[in-house]
Amino acid sequence: MSLPFVGSRISLISKSNIRFVGILHSINQQESSISLEQVKSHGTEGRMGNPSEEIPPSDQIFSFIIFRGADIKDLHVITNAPAPAPPPAQPVMPAGYPIGPGMNPYYAQQQQALAFQQQQQQQYWQQSQQQTPQPAVPAPAPVP
Repeated sequence: MSLPFVGSRISLISKSNIRFVGILHSINQQESSISLEQVKSHGTEGRMGNPSEEIPPSDQIFSFIIFRGADIKDLHVITNAPAPAPPPAQPVMPAGYPIGPGMNPYYAQQQQALAFQQQQQQQYWQQSQQQTPQPAVPAPAPVP
């Protein structure tokens, strides 16, 4: 089962009032947790009310962080996951293009080789018949 928001950019505020932004990697319902990848900490951004308690943002990008649901104060989607790429278009074959069973790319080569082989066999048999001396049929004897 694929979750619709996996791959979306998520903003999460922890119970410690620190905002994290990252890409939603997974949601684990059994453990009540979510995991983000490529996570940046933006600090408390003035949510503490007391400047001495504020936590500054960090330039470090964390590759992966798991957050327990009990530690999350707020969570929202910043941008949705990119839409999956549409399937590639089927190639359009020009008129007269030889199409064979299963679209085998070697089908045309196989057919040409088979036709050549059949042509060679036919020529061989024609030549062998021309070279084989025909038994002479005696002329009918004159009737007296």
